[in-house]
Amino acid sequence: MAALKSYDILDTDPEAEYDDIATMAAQISGCQFAYISFCDDTRFWLKSKCGYPEDFCERPRELSMCPATILQTDLLIVEDMRNHPHYKELPSVKNPPHTRFYCAMPLINPEGYALGTLCVWDPGQTQLNQKQQNCIRSLARQVLKLLEMRRRINELQKRHDKLLRLVTRMRSLLQP
Repeated sequence: MAALKSYDILDTDPEAEYDDIATMAAQISGCQFAYISFCDDTRFWLKSKCGYPEDFCERPRELSMCPATILQTDLLIVEDMRNHPHYKELPSVKNPPHTRFYCAMPLINPEGYALGTLCVWDPGQTQLNQKQQNCIRSLARQVLKLLEMRRRINELQKRHDKLLRLVTRMRSLLQP
């Protein structure tokens, strides 16, 4: 949780860079749905999504496939969730939209913490060839690059603010 908080990403507004990655993941995979999610104590929050209603932005951890994904170090692919003993009872599998195919890549930061996932899924059965799988991996790396830039910008902004406060204080001390 501390690693995720260092990025100040949870509950932020949509950003085109993340939305573009989710859209590309859906297009590359041929899946109807894609998202970039981050995991806190109780939920998976969607930073970006493709194919979802505008107001859908989170799911409780226990109703999501993401907890299984963040325990991986590479792609998690389930070609037919209806036949998988751990996932066939999930509400999204049993009820509309009837998730069938699922593929996700954990978003693991440089310190080794899984922050969330880049996921594609579809109600129809789908398979991804090796090139498509590699593209999903590449897109996940791009999400991580965006996150690292975000963290660095936030750190620089905090330093800048601290220096401004210091300069203001020094000026007040030097004025007669």
